[in-house]
Order: sequence, then structure tokens, then C-alpha cells
Amino acid sequence: QESVKDDLARLKEKILHRMKDREEDFDEDTCSIKFKLKGGSSRRAFSFTELCKRLEHFVMENYVVIPRVCSAFKHRDYEELGKWVDLSQDLAEKLLGNQVEATVALAKMARETGAHAASAFGAGFGGSVWALVDRDKVETFVVDWKKSYKARFGAKQADVAEFFSFDPVDQAQGAFATTS
Repeated sequence: QESVKDDLARLKEKILHRMKDREEDFDEDTCSIKFKLKGGSSRRAFSFTELCKRLEHFVMENYVVIPRVCSAFKHRDYEELGKWVDLSQDLAEKLLGNQVEATVALAKMARETGAHAASAFGAGFGGSVWALVDRDKVETFVVDWKKSYKARFGAKQADVAEFFSFDPVDQAQGAFATTS
């Protein structure tokens, strides 16, 4: 993990030097780069600092978190899985800044309620939360998770939130079933 952080620091420095070379009065706090969003006419400006955070998230997620999550799944090491998924959630909160209070809270509540791992997903600024739970504990977990949510956000929020369970193995088998 340290070598990844060192590589990331070197990459940020290279980008910073290239940007400074192109602009005499370059200030990394006020510099922004505009991106045209695919399929839309609006543009979003990102400061150098924001871009570096996004780069750090990409590198950490793809080169540190995902390989370790895959290994944890492969070895059925749910304690390790939880640790790395927690880091992924934390990186999204701190580096992307695209989480909302409810999804952050739901991921934490899921872990506190007994999930091996839990994380927000979706398009950001909303979305959903998944939680990995032992099959024999699913029904109780869902009821307790919703109670925690209701206690924190109130009945009105809890009534519009959807809590459900499914078995990913059954779902995957159904998706890949062949018909004769």
C-alpha cells in the first residue's frame, strides 16, 4: 500500500509540474479544468485539488481495494472483506465527496447491525447501500437495519426507503440459465 501511495505522490507531482509549465501564474487552489459531460451540454469545473483526490480514489480503489476484496471473497475471509469494503466507503466519502448522510449512515448501521461488509453505490449524491449478511441472519438483519434507519431518520424517511434481501447466487444462476 505504501508503494502505491508513493507512486500516487509522484504522479501528482508530475501533473502539477506539467500544469505549472503551461501557465505562468498557476495556483493549484484556484486552477480548474472543465469537462463536458458526455451527452450533455453542461460543464463541470474541477480544481487541481479535486482532480488529485479523484485520482487518489481511482488508484486506491483499483490497485489496493479491489484486489484485496477479490482475495477476501475467494478465501471467504469476511473479516478482511469488511475491512477493505469499509476503506472503499471511507475513500468515497473523503475523496469523491459524493455521499449523502443517509447512505453513509446506512453503511455504518449495516456494519453495526452485523453485516460482514456494507457500502453505498449508485450514481452518487443518493443511490443505495448493499450489505453482505449470512443467509440464516438475513430476515432479522433487514428488520433491525430498518429499525436503526427509522430511529435515526424518522418514520417518514423509513417509510419511503426500501429494504429488501436477495440471494446473489440464486440471482446469478438465474441470469445465466440456458433455455432449451
